[in-house]
Amino acid sequence: MESVNRWTRLLTLLAVSASLSACGGAAPAAPSATTKVPATSSTATTKVPAASSSPTKKVPVAKANSVPQLPLAAMTTTPAVAAFKGSCTGIGFPTAGRGSFATQVNAASHAYVQSTTFHIGYTAKAFYYCAHIQAPVLAATATGAGASTWTGDDMEFWLAPTNDRGQVRAADTYQLLFNPAGGWNNTQGTGNSASPFNFKWASHTSFKVAVDGKVNGTYGSAKGWSVLASVPWQDLGLTAAPKRGAMMGFNTGGCIGANCTAQTDWLPGVNGSNWHTPALWGELKVQ
Repeated sequence: MESVNRWTRLLTLLAVSASLSACGGAAPAAPSATTKVPATSSTATTKVPAASSSPTKKVPVAKANSVPQLPLAAMTTTPAVAAFKGSCTGIGFPTAGRGSFATQVNAASHAYVQSTTFHIGYTAKAFYYCAHIQAPVLAATATGAGASTWTGDDMEFWLAPTNDRGQVRAADTYQLLFNPAGGWNNTQGTGNSASPFNFKWASHTSFKVAVDGKVNGTYGSAKGWSVLASVPWQDLGLTAAPKRGAMMGFNTGGCIGANCTAQTDWLPGVNGSNWHTPALWGELKVQ
């Protein structure tokens, strides 16, 4: 009986042990190693530079007045100045070197349009200029060399052989003036803004004036007048004719009526108040 009890107790102990094992009585397993996951950082933001304004294309500033240009070509023949009869055509001037301009004249007793056509050319020795002026009345009293041609009708031209075209006439700028009475004059620049030119230039200019009608007559007593002139390159500060491609400053214009009551000019906006400003002159391109 005692042995049975012992077996009973043994079976009971085994049953309790099995129960404890089933209920997790065994020592708890060590926690598994945890892989550290770094905290999620905020999304990296790629810096995009602020959009700059689209590049602006630089547009060159337009000049107030574009510079008119004429070709200066060689004469086909050398005109005989002394034999000039009044026509600028058919005496050797190239067809390319030609310009024209007109001015409305409103006089007290009449109104008319004065028109001017001019021609330019050159030879190895000289620069040539010819102008034909159409006008129904002519006024000019100054005669001879050194005449104050601007006291009446006249026609003038300016040259800058080295294209020295600043605000003030430099010493290498020249002017020639003629009137229908045969008076003429010449000036040279000084570079002095207070007195931009003088009458000391002694050019060896050859010229001839031809008048169609009467000088100092009444309205309708004339049809116009013309002048042909040549000036040696040496008098213009050059030892020879300029080379092809060279640029020269140039303008032509003149007075209308007694005491230059009106002015006419090849270049719009240029007149007696700024004739001696080379920066406003046109250009000649040597052919």
